[in-house]
Amino acid sequence: MIRKLSYIFVFFLWTLSLVSGLTREIVTNMPCFTYQFRCNTGKCVKLNYRCDGDKDCGRSDVSDEEYCGRALYTLNRFERFQLVRNKAAAWIIGQTKLKSELRSWGYNPVRVAVALYTHNETYFYHGNSTGDTISSELQIHILSKLAHQPVYEIDVTELASFVNALSAVCIEPRQFYGVDLVAALRTRVDAKQEVHPLPLIALCNSKVPITPTDVQKLIEIFNSNSRALWTARKIEEAWIGEKRQVQYSLWLGTSKYLKTTINLNAPVNEKFYSIMKVAAQVDERFRFDVSMRDGKPYVYSISRVEDDPETGNLWYLYKLKDATTTELINLSPIDYMPANGDHLIYWFREVPSYI
Repeated sequence: MIRKLSYIFVFFLWTLSLVSGLTREIVTNMPCFTYQFRCNTGKCVKLNYRCDGDKDCGRSDVSDEEYCGRALYTLNRFERFQLVRNKAAAWIIGQTKLKSELRSWGYNPVRVAVALYTHNETYFYHGNSTGDTISSELQIHILSKLAHQPVYEIDVTELASFVNALSAVCIEPRQFYGVDLVAALRTRVDAKQEVHPLPLIALCNSKVPITPTDVQKLIEIFNSNSRALWTARKIEEAWIGEKRQVQYSLWLGTSKYLKTTINLNAPVNEKFYSIMKVAAQVDERFRFDVSMRDGKPYVYSISRVEDDPETGNLWYLYKLKDATTTELINLSPIDYMPANGDHLIYWFREVPSYI
């Protein structure tokens, strides 16, 4: 008898849940769940039923259809987060229409992969065309980086972002085309006296134990001054003294269809490579990547525009001699010492005929 009553009670609860699902409402005096909205009558309805044109709160209660024109500002924090996240994901996916077919996700598929995974991991389930495209471009991006730089020379934070992104798209970072990126990251973190939290997050995501030394490094960073202030102070200290004026420009294309210039006052003993680093901190358009040859850095990417050997377009360093004449500098930027008033140009163009 007791067993029969228990079956009847379970059936009653199941029926009640079905009815609640069909009517899309639950009347309760308890707080609504985070995925629900409370009507004025006390009913809890799903968030996605807000502003859908139906009176889900009831005929006499239209609170779920009020303030729809400015709903973002009247929702609770969880609702606002969901709306903003959905808009951000839609914006990211919409950017593919603005890119070329070769790189439909732009020059940073690493961030795209992590952002879309945290929004909805089903993007990277088998057979999803969006996830497949991101995965392919991510692998090409990382392989291109490894082709220019050995893994132990890649910035530790960038290496951590590679590990996170590969994990997001379901590719094992320990076996990435024969390279163990996780082991390389662990080695790099151990070798650094201070470490950004991102590499440790990547190690955690890869199920690598975090050591007491790692924790101590994080505590020291937390207790130290702001990194930005520290960087600014170091630059100021290094650049005190006699100065010289240097103009630094970026040109793209034989027709110079894009020109960007920055003016800097640099110490007289600074090589152009140091000036480039300062320019990159002042203006992100001057950020660059280098590959090492014979122990010296050579630029292969500026402002996310990489050398393209297939089309013959590469980055070359020039000095502007007058309004119409340029002089090619066949040196690594770390070997070139600018003079006062020099105008130096990194020019992305086809291979000059006189090289």
